[in-house]
Amino acid sequence: MAVADIDEDGAVAVAASIDGDGGVAVGLRVDVSDPASTEAMAHTTVERLGGIDLLINNAAIYGGMEIDMLVTVDWDYWPTDTQATRDVVPESIVKDLVKGLALKRQGTPDDMANMALFLLSDEASWITGQIFNVDGGQVVRS
Repeated sequence: MAVADIDEDGAVAVAASIDGDGGVAVGLRVDVSDPASTEAMAHTTVERLGGIDLLINNAAIYGGMEIDMLVTVDWDYWPTDTQATRDVVPESIVKDLVKGLALKRQGTPDDMANMALFLLSDEASWITGQIFNVDGGQVVRS
């Protein structure tokens, strides 16, 4: 498995954890906003692991974004409890958002990963052209 992130140290740590649990992984740096970086990541993955069988592109949106009382940030971008969210979004804003969710809890990376794994599985082999909102009911927010 290739674990690619703009935070190379984090990617390497996750890959080491996978290796420690008996898997095979490589940690790589990638900046998904840079086509040359993504191409290099793909080439390195093929070189070290023999190919790419499944691919999930997922990136936190925060970067250098400033929280400006939600004037320029669409509410749809607040969907998960990650370190990026904890570092950038004030807890009071998160609590207010969760109150409006049908499931009344913040999503987790596992929530996202489980849907991705399902869509990559044979069980989803007849699904095509769909949009799945893995958002705890955000689309029916009160």
